[in-house]
Amino acid sequence: MFAERYLFGLCKAFRQQHPGMIFDINCSYTTFNLHQQNIDLAFRATNTPPQDMVVHTLFTYRHVLVAAPDYLANHGTPVTATELLQHNCLLTQHLRTWPLGDDSIAVTGSLITNENHLLRQQALEGEGLFVLPVIMYKKISPRAA
Repeated sequence: MFAERYLFGLCKAFRQQHPGMIFDINCSYTTFNLHQQNIDLAFRATNTPPQDMVVHTLFTYRHVLVAAPDYLANHGTPVTATELLQHNCLLTQHLRTWPLGDDSIAVTGSLITNENHLLRQQALEGEGLFVLPVIMYKKISPRAA
């Protein structure tokens, strides 16, 4: 999502200033060991960056709980966190406990994947609830370095 929203545009702008530049970009959920891999620059969405790296926060983002109107009409709208346990929650492999304000709840559902676009599509089709990263629908302004 970061590459789609930000990185490719930044690469294009950089290449305009440096036409010979070649970018070899790995868009992955894998956390590589930057000391052992041939990687010059990495972007990570984490609250716990490696202690041995130079780290700059570009921006913070949050998640929002979403569902299609048809899903809510057929299954009801959850009002409390515990009501989520009665719903089909569409899950990412790395986020099976949903943060909800000061609370969090371990949820279950019929689909678990590492692909947010697939989960978003399934939620739009009324298949369940989804914790959607805000970055998927709203461009966030990076902080000035």
